[in-house]
Amino acid sequence: MLKGTTYAALALGLLAALVMVLWQGFGVVAHTVALVGWWFPSLVLWYVLPAFAMGASWSMVFPPGVGPSLAALTYINYLGSSVNALLPVGAVGGEVVKALMVVRRGVAGAMAGAAVVTDKAAQAASQLAFGLMGVGALIYLEAHRDLVTGLLGATVFFCFLLGAFFWFQREGMFSRLARGLERMTRGRLWWNVVGSAAELDGALDQIYRHRMRITAACSWRLVARLLFVVETWAIAQWMGHPIGWVEALMIESLTQTVRGMAFVVPSGLGAQEGAFLLLAGAAGLPPEVALAISLVKRGREIVAGAPALLALQWGAGKGLLAARRGG
Repeated sequence: MLKGTTYAALALGLLAALVMVLWQGFGVVAHTVALVGWWFPSLVLWYVLPAFAMGASWSMVFPPGVGPSLAALTYINYLGSSVNALLPVGAVGGEVVKALMVVRRGVAGAMAGAAVVTDKAAQAASQLAFGLMGVGALIYLEAHRDLVTGLLGATVFFCFLLGAFFWFQREGMFSRLARGLERMTRGRLWWNVVGSAAELDGALDQIYRHRMRITAACSWRLVARLLFVVETWAIAQWMGHPIGWVEALMIESLTQTVRGMAFVVPSGLGAQEGAFLLLAGAAGLPPEVALAISLVKRGREIVAGAPALLALQWGAGKGLLAARRGG
């Protein structure tokens, strides 16, 4: 049922993105995308910086002396992010990959699961701060009042969801969910991934004792998001439609917010493109250019994330081969 819903959401998002491209004119959009030309590889190289910042964020979630090295966590987070961005798994498939890979490196299942959940909370907290920055930039640019009101309302709603997410963690709601899964699977599946509900509770409590580290994790996530502002700014320059830093911040922050809220659609397909079109006027960009920027960013995701999927496939193949030899 869940898989069918995911694929349906993917199909609708893909259809919506295609309609937007045809609406603006396929030839015009394709020509605008092509203007990036040989600058495109630099976008892939630039991605190394936000990837490192995201890895640093996750490393701060683990209590001191617990968890893999910064390099290992950066790599694992890169794999998980690529799965979320390129495969029809919603926004959680990559988190499962991250938890399993951390467990393989000797971390207790409960701590791995708790670290993934807390990392998701850090992502949400940084997205809220980033979204508010975007709304502030939109107000500064004197955008249409209805647009500001709508996006501000969406951000406030996101704030409510974030508060509920943190409250659920602190009140042990995730461990109660774990108990339900234990009963449904007779303990086997959940124990293999994150251990018992009591262990998950204990790991979350251990993580949240280090509040300064949680703050640092959120800060590193915000740094990663700000680095993507540079990406948006640079693409606009290469397309011959330069924008200022405020405009780039507004576009990047609010499209990320819209994409985050459309988490049921794999990769936010359609949602991101729609947000770019919606915000084009406020940024002083023609709609076809705004749409082209979104498509170039999609292209960077594919090129930067493809090696991760190949690495996961290679690792799965090696594991299967070893199992056969062992049998």
